Amino acid sequence: MWLTIVLSFGFYIPVVLWADVVPMILGVQGNLWTEYIATFPHLKHMLLPRLAAIAEVGWSYDRKDFDDFKHRMNSLRKCYDAAGLNYATYFFEGKDE
Repeated sequence: MWLTIVLSFGFYIPVVLWADVVPMILGVQGNLWTEYIATFPHLKHMLLPRLAAIAEVGWSYDRKDFDDFKHRMNSLRKCYDAAGLNYATYFFEGKDE
């Protein structure tokens, strides 16, 4: 199962961990397992725009606004296009995956 943008953006720390673990959490982490990714263009396709969602979680942990994020992603898409990057387009097409 691939991690969708919505899941990336909506990451939360389960309440059962708050008391013991939260003071030890210093940031966010986004893994991309590459055992089934054979080429760099495929890697970029799997990474973008998920990386932006993970970064958003790290930068705006206590003030997340998914509608604002979606709006700003349109500007980022223009950057992806201008740079000729291969990225997953389903988020911009209103699809979950």
